[in-house]
Amino acid sequence: QGYAISASYVVVETFLNGAIGNEHRGRLLGVYMVTTMGAFAAGSYMLGLTGADGVAPFIAAGVLTGSGALALLGLHAHTSTLPVREASTVDLGDLFRLAPVGVAVSMLVGFAVGSLTTIAVYGERAGLSDERTALVSAAVGVGPIVMLYPMSACSDRRPRRTVLVASALLAAALMVAMVSMHAGGWPMVAALVPAGGLTIGLYTLASAET
Repeated sequence: QGYAISASYVVVETFLNGAIGNEHRGRLLGVYMVTTMGAFAAGSYMLGLTGADGVAPFIAAGVLTGSGALALLGLHAHTSTLPVREASTVDLGDLFRLAPVGVAVSMLVGFAVGSLTTIAVYGERAGLSDERTALVSAAVGVGPIVMLYPMSACSDRRPRRTVLVASALLAAALMVAMVSMHAGGWPMVAALVPAGGLTIGLYTLASAET
């Protein structure tokens, strides 16, 4: 399942990167990620309905994923396609030489995003209730909804690497501050909103840079 979902992200982001020029790419990817993270934030509350135990969360996720695939069938006739290009292979070394900053940031941010998007596991191990765990998870998704488009628009108007560095420093400061906060408390929930927005925003900016 993880492989299939990852493959869908690769296909979508490849299409979006090729569909628009560099001067507007940040904003387009920002809209895409706002939509994605809006669904992530809403989906976090599914734990409140299904609970975190048993197979119910996995069945619900499978039904929603399948529904998305069915929706694509109805949209197929109304979507445009990019010109088909000759297939080519690029290994990681070649990609790093072409866009070193984008590749390095994408890899590093991937570790941070992986931690944030699995924060429900942290909530369960910290002894939080299902409702509080859902709130903590949703806070991570709310940040990108609020912050991604402004960050992406800024990266189209200002040097993208400058925006990357500033966002990374702010996100790191918030992460350090959360170490001393009470697990699941309102200060942590409040800090997770900008932390999630900045961290996931870094991925969007790195994609635009690559």
